[in-house]
Amino acid sequence: MWKSNKDFEIEARDAEVILKKYTGENTAEVVIPDGVTCIGKHAFTDCTKLTDVTIPDGVTSIGYCAFEGCTGLTEVILPNSVKHIAENAFYGCERLASITIPDGVTHVGRWSFDGTEWYRGEPDGVVYIGKTAYTYKGKMPAQTKLELKDGTTGIAGEAFFTADNHSLVGITIPETVRYIGSGAFSDCKGLTEITVPSSVRVIENHAFSGCSSLKTVNLANGVTSIGNCAFSGCSCLTQISLPNSLREIGAYAFSDCKNLKSISIPKGMAQIDSFVFSGCTELTEVTIPSGVTRIGNGAFKGCSALTQATLPNGLTGIGYQAFCGCAGLTAAVIPDSVTEIGDRAFADCTGLTEVKLPRCLEYLAEGLFQGCTGLTEIKIPYGVERIGTGAFEGCSGLIQARLPKSVNELGHRVFSGCAALKGAVTVPDGVEKINGLLFKGCASLTEINLPRGVTAIGERAFEGCAGLLSVSLPNSVTHIGANAFTDCESLNRLTVGPGNRVYHASGNCLIHTKTRKLIRGCGNSVIPADGSIFSIGDSAFSGCGSLTAITVPNGVTHIGQCAFKNNAALLSVSLPASLTHIDDSAFQGCVSLTSVSLPESLTALGDKVFAGCTGLRQVTMPRRLGWRKKATCPDWVSVDYTLTDDRRKAVFDELFCNAATRFRIKRHVTYIDSDGGWRYHYDKSSTSYLTPEYEDMVIENGQLIGFYVSYEGKNSILPVNGTRSTKVVLSEHTEPGPGLEHSCEWTLEEKTK
Repeated sequence: MWKSNKDFEIEARDAEVILKKYTGENTAEVVIPDGVTCIGKHAFTDCTKLTDVTIPDGVTSIGYCAFEGCTGLTEVILPNSVKHIAENAFYGCERLASITIPDGVTHVGRWSFDGTEWYRGEPDGVVYIGKTAYTYKGKMPAQTKLELKDGTTGIAGEAFFTADNHSLVGITIPETVRYIGSGAFSDCKGLTEITVPSSVRVIENHAFSGCSSLKTVNLANGVTSIGNCAFSGCSCLTQISLPNSLREIGAYAFSDCKNLKSISIPKGMAQIDSFVFSGCTELTEVTIPSGVTRIGNGAFKGCSALTQATLPNGLTGIGYQAFCGCAGLTAAVIPDSVTEIGDRAFADCTGLTEVKLPRCLEYLAEGLFQGCTGLTEIKIPYGVERIGTGAFEGCSGLIQARLPKSVNELGHRVFSGCAALKGAVTVPDGVEKINGLLFKGCASLTEINLPRGVTAIGERAFEGCAGLLSVSLPNSVTHIGANAFTDCESLNRLTVGPGNRVYHASGNCLIHTKTRKLIRGCGNSVIPADGSIFSIGDSAFSGCGSLTAITVPNGVTHIGQCAFKNNAALLSVSLPASLTHIDDSAFQGCVSLTSVSLPESLTALGDKVFAGCTGLRQVTMPRRLGWRKKATCPDWVSVDYTLTDDRRKAVFDELFCNAATRFRIKRHVTYIDSDGGWRYHYDKSSTSYLTPEYEDMVIENGQLIGFYVSYEGKNSILPVNGTRSTKVVLSEHTEPGPGLEHSCEWTLEEKTK
């Protein structure tokens, strides 16, 4: 609810009445209305004519920059009701010389009174405002030890966060101090020990963060709250005893205390906040008391030495990444009271060998045990309905995983990379979709039992399941994603349930009925010659480890990308006269293949079709592509080609990349037309041309690196991007002219290193 008059903009919110903005005419004297409890941030900022302000009893807090820049203000009297003075509250009030604050103030923010006449008049050393240690003024001498005045009730925010605070090596805090402000001792790198008396109730955010030499902290009983990052980065701290009075520990409070070895959490705690002990790499053991109902996000993340974490009955939630990266943790016994576990809560716990999941859990979160390489077995309780993406991804030691019948959804990559998962896996009847990468890389899996109602198999769902022997698809399947069964080396049987309207199987080939595309074959496939196949799909036979020979029947016009890629045992391929297209990398990596005859029907040949075919010795090229086979030599790689028309392809770059480590291609010209025909311009500043019959191309790892040339009696390699030539341009006539035969031989002459 908003209230307003001509001078003030006021908002009533719950039990607070907030003065949001002074809207008057910037008069010298202002009386704040009774009933206001908070003066909001920037409420009077830059009211330069203001000389006197009356703040009524009942105001409890002065907001951020509330009176900043009120350069005419000379005196401030705060009522006894004020408890909180925020950062910069009176910053830059240049004439402010008299300040009265009550003894009951529990927070003074940093720079609250900097830039005032009062501050300028204070002597060097510890500056007090009322009973609060406000700051340290001036240069701090080396090896400084301070003793705060008796009766001091608080330490202001960033009181000792000064340019030379590394000189502070000791501080005595009297029994009267009730709070230590935000960043009060932040980065005091000379402090080695601190004793917090029983009078202190609150240690605010960052109070001791970055005190990298701090080894001992004595917290007396009485502290109820430790703020965010309060001791973060105290890398020498080895132990700390948390008092029973403690009720709250803020996020990151002890994060990156890399030498902290043990911690005992007091019984009064209700929850452990986010990332409280994250990065405590020497922490070995933690006991979480009864009464704690939630462990926050990342609470123990990266505690790599943690070997034991005892979780209490009554715990209901574990946040995401709570124990992520706790490589030394060997067991995770989660009480039945837990109903929610966050994503990646135990991810990368590589030493984890035992897991007990609660009985009431309905969802296994994403990446829950991702990368737990020591986990060999997991028992998923009945009642779990959904298993999130990557829940067990990378659990390379997982041998057995039984899915309860209650499961109706499996996310992407759930068991991806579980190379030791062996035997058979039965997918529960309620699952309708096998998501992408679900079992990718499960090399020891030999059998998969799919439910009768499954409708879709996602991309790469079973990729790399090298031990999988057979696949039987139910008649309900209507979609199979790309590369679903790629690199299933042992696959020898493919069947489809009768009545399937989208797919059928024949000759151990999986075929999309409507498009007549063969989408997957196996090591003993016989491609049907009954006209049911027009094309062989991308990666259809990729990684079929036992495939030694394949006959592509007449009627097939297209072979897709990577269709036969990495079939190391493939010795022979028979291609039909109907074939018109072979896509990129179709036979790449077929190292045992020695000869290929490409039919004259071929009109398009992709890049790197035979890349890595290191055993290839003979290739017959169709005339319409511009090349044809002339001769072979069995002793070394020697293939001659003749250019028959103007549509020349860079065959050695696109087809035979890496087939030979390094070789030369010698060129013989049988005809040069009247305008010079084929020529290489080798020098940007010269008009000379090398006559073609003296040029050999040098190919290394599939790339043209230069030319062997003979010029003026000298033989040398002319590099493509060498010092002698900034650019090599190949020019040719697209039409040789009437009655002229345009012919040029290229001989793959020798293989060298």
